Amino acid sequence: MSQVEFGEHCGFYQTYLSRLERGHANPSLNALEVIAAAFEISVFDLFEEARVSGPTPNNKPAGRLARPASSKDRRTLAGR
Repeated sequence: MSQVEFGEHCGFYQTYLSRLERGHANPSLNALEVIAAAFEISVFDLFEEARVSGPTPNNKPAGRLARPASSKDRRTLAGR
């Protein structure tokens, strides 16, 4: 199923789904419920699948979902 078809099924614009997929937007809880229902799974299962599969090199966590930088990371970044 394409993003356009999935968007039509869920009532979302394809551009919104693309931004979610790339980590450039954060879905509301209502949006997560709609997406989970479209996949015929629970929101819990949606989160579990995301946790198990984890981020890929091209799909890094974004915004508040990103891992907080450790003090070592901050020192490394500050030294650049």
